[in-house]
Amino acid sequence: MTSRRKFIGKMAVAGISTQINWFSGYQPDFARNDWKEIRNQFPVSKSPVLNLNSGSAGSMPYPVLEELVKKTHEFNNNALYKTKELYENDIYNAKVKLSNFLGCTPEELALTKNTTESLSAIIWGLPLDKKDEVIFSKSDYPFLQTFIKKRSEKEGFKTNEIELDLPYSSDEDIIERYRNAINSNTKLIVVTMITHREGQILPVKKICQLARENNIEVLVDAAHAPGQVFHSFRDLGCDYYTACLHKWMNGPFGTGLIIVNKEKIGKLNPPAFPYPEVFQNSIRKFDYSGTTAFQNLAVVNAVMDFNQKIDMREKEAHLKNLTAYWTEKIEGIKGAKIITDVNRSAALSGFNIEGINLAKMKRALFEQHKINIKLTSYKRVGFFRVSTNIFTDEKDLDRFVNAVESIVVNHE
Repeated sequence: MTSRRKFIGKMAVAGISTQINWFSGYQPDFARNDWKEIRNQFPVSKSPVLNLNSGSAGSMPYPVLEELVKKTHEFNNNALYKTKELYENDIYNAKVKLSNFLGCTPEELALTKNTTESLSAIIWGLPLDKKDEVIFSKSDYPFLQTFIKKRSEKEGFKTNEIELDLPYSSDEDIIERYRNAINSNTKLIVVTMITHREGQILPVKKICQLARENNIEVLVDAAHAPGQVFHSFRDLGCDYYTACLHKWMNGPFGTGLIIVNKEKIGKLNPPAFPYPEVFQNSIRKFDYSGTTAFQNLAVVNAVMDFNQKIDMREKEAHLKNLTAYWTEKIEGIKGAKIITDVNRSAALSGFNIEGINLAKMKRALFEQHKINIKLTSYKRVGFFRVSTNIFTDEKDLDRFVNAVESIVVNHE
């Protein structure tokens, strides 16, 4: 039998950090929101690679990583039925904490594998007739657009795809574009809370209000919202809400969520969830997605314990300050252009450099400077997406800006 010391030694040989205070149960207290102390709780803060791509995935802090390793050991050493029993209370408690955090009830919230699964459940589970129409935008996540288009092709309901012209459209203009798309057959408006490319925060609450005035339901794709901006499901006023916990909540992969207004649960019939008929009016219908990584769902408890120690309003302000810090410095580099309205963003913004091959620049940033950022594009225009987190500090951003400037200077 491998001892704990030998196990950790093998991890060190494999290049896995062993600086975790293994299974100590240690939980930090961040009552003062000491960002330096918080940053030090993340193994990634000590990594030679600078991760500026939390828009794809954040990173677990020590207490969450400890709990995941512990739960994985338990999962590995018990039969599946026994493990499910072990984690039943953990998962329920996680739902209670998460529902308090997001402003709903535990009876309205289900844990899923990711936002994509949650979006699919709503899009394919809603009753839609051929006369119905669904509004969405070209700024929505591509998988979400695909779900809508594929179901429309199969069943014949109409779609209305609008252009938001980001970052130039004002909030008033965005609302007006949704308003102009509404007609008597509009059944559902799909809206993204924070766009996945530019990081633009859309006026979701006002769009939901517009929808209610016209007796239209709203599905909010909030994949980038939890842990990045302070908000509440109830305050938004939407009917359906989907998100994940592996970005700015810094949870493990395989932790998504879906919130459904309790009055709307019964009408949903998601085909990928073969739930018993007794759960037709229960949020528990979304528990029936087959065997999953139950240990990851149980770890949501630790994810919430960590996040609840940080004031969310102050965290949002801190992330906005980090974005303002690097965007102001980047603008001083020749050819640089910010493509996000930073006054309507938080931790995620974009920029490009004129006259530079962006693919080569991304490769140089990683190979020469060990910096990871996302290269994306819209309408065949490429740009970098930079996303900070609470494990990012100004020294990291100075390193990033200096690396970009070095590459630009050497290119001239």
